[in-house]
Amino acid sequence: MKNNITPSVAAKAIHARGLSWYLKWAGTVCILSGAACTSFEIIPLNLILSGTGCLFWLVVGVLWWDRALILLNIIVASIYFIGLIRYFILITEQL
Repeated sequence: MKNNITPSVAAKAIHARGLSWYLKWAGTVCILSGAACTSFEIIPLNLILSGTGCLFWLVVGVLWWDRALILLNIIVASIYFIGLIRYFILITEQL
């Protein structure tokens, strides 16, 4: 079976900067920043940044209809959200 995609079409597809391109890079920056905050124990900013990055990647997964990305980011964003709730409950109990 012959591939009907010409090199110029493939190059345009790779360099297309649509909404998903910006979301995936914003999500990647957020997740990496959240990981850095975790290593320096900057709490709750680590949870906020990582959770935001997961939400960006969740939207990318929906735009691409990639079920693995959707499932992964729903679960990970939920974990970060639960962590944020626990953090704020513990903070309010200490007051």
